[in-house]
Amino acid sequence: MSPGHLYSIEVENITVHRFTLTEIACDVKLYLTNRTPVRVTINRIPFTISFTEPGSGEVCTLGTGEARPVTIAPGGVAGVSVPVVIRNHAVISLVTATLGNRQPVTISGRAFVDAKITELEIPFEQTVTIPPLLRK
Repeated sequence: MSPGHLYSIEVENITVHRFTLTEIACDVKLYLTNRTPVRVTINRIPFTISFTEPGSGEVCTLGTGEARPVTIAPGGVAGVSVPVVIRNHAVISLVTATLGNRQPVTISGRAFVDAKITELEIPFEQTVTIPPLLRK
């Protein structure tokens, strides 16, 4: 069985806490599932938030985040909220590309599971939407 079948990472949502002219402060909520019969520790979960510009198809990176180490019980699920700050230039790109609409963003990353003598790398990618940041 591949590591991807033993563990999974799901993005529940992105919650915007603050929107200013210079940045968006948000939290990315991740759920980590351990399908093994033993307790595991995920050492780190670095990820990138991006969106695709309508029309040009250019992928723009909005920000990055990294979850703290998480221990998951056998057969268990753990939720973790990761704060992310998206800076001014990325905010302007996102808002102008999708003015008045829900903004679809892609969160992609890797979870590094502590396998004692090595780390298992579990890639993930999921597209979620955040509410419109500005109205037309």
